Amino acid sequence: MSNQSGKWKLRLLIREVDTYLKKSGCCQFSKRAKAVLRKKIQWYITQLISMSENFAERGQVDTVSKIHVEKAFDHLTNSPHNQFFRYLGTIGGIILGASFSVLLTMIFVKQFSALTILVPTVLCIIGASMVVLHIAKDF
Repeated sequence: MSNQSGKWKLRLLIREVDTYLKKSGCCQFSKRAKAVLRKKIQWYITQLISMSENFAERGQVDTVSKIHVEKAFDHLTNSPHNQFFRYLGTIGGIILGASFSVLLTMIFVKQFSALTILVPTVLCIIGASMVVLHIAKDF
């Protein structure tokens, strides 16, 4: 898509937004609010197009597919709340793996004490809970 053609299509999308705002009787936007809304929509559309193209380039393909656009959309709409759960799942996975490794080591070495069994077991439960929260958030 040429740069001039892209700008023209972007202007058409902004006009569609203006038309929608005029038709929706929900609430009135001030002139400043409309200007900010136009800029935000233009920024969002530009970012969505750019990220979609980047995902396509990473996949070494010539055309942008539906999947590339969906990945770009997911990337743009990823809120800090969702990022928190992703990090929670990552940290939980690390804790789960490390504590499970300690438990397996104790079994193979056959060295047990109440504390060395209790701490990794509790950490396994905490780590697994964190991973479950992350997975549950995705559904």
